[in-house]
Amino acid sequence: MKKILTSIATTLALFKMSFLTVLAQFPGTPSSSSGSSATTFNANNPLVQFIGLIQTVVNRLVPVTIGIAVLAFFWFLIKYITKGSENEKERTEGLKGMGWSILALFVMVSIWGIILMLAKIFDVQVGGSIPALKLPGQS
Repeated sequence: MKKILTSIATTLALFKMSFLTVLAQFPGTPSSSSGSSATTFNANNPLVQFIGLIQTVVNRLVPVTIGIAVLAFFWFLIKYITKGSENEKERTEGLKGMGWSILALFVMVSIWGIILMLAKIFDVQVGGSIPALKLPGQS
């Protein structure tokens, strides 16, 4: 188990390093900050703007999709309670719908948690700001 966790941590660290190195190759992506050896990202770069647009869309869609799943759960619950006593088909349909709604909520919240965990591993602050880029050899 320790070997697996070590290999996963090493892979993630190498991925972070290679991603930042590749991102630094885009013209106009990094711009050196005044008087500092750290390199920050240029907000006028189309790649950075595109990533920001994707982040905005996802940030707005997450609460909406979770809300839809919660509404679907309550819809199927009401359907189960009101029509389930009269019709066996409606009862099983309500149970299946509630089960799928709970599964959808679990998957969405789990993915959200995994993304937050990866953000912490890659040192991305909440809100999506990009950390200062430090290439090997920089202090």
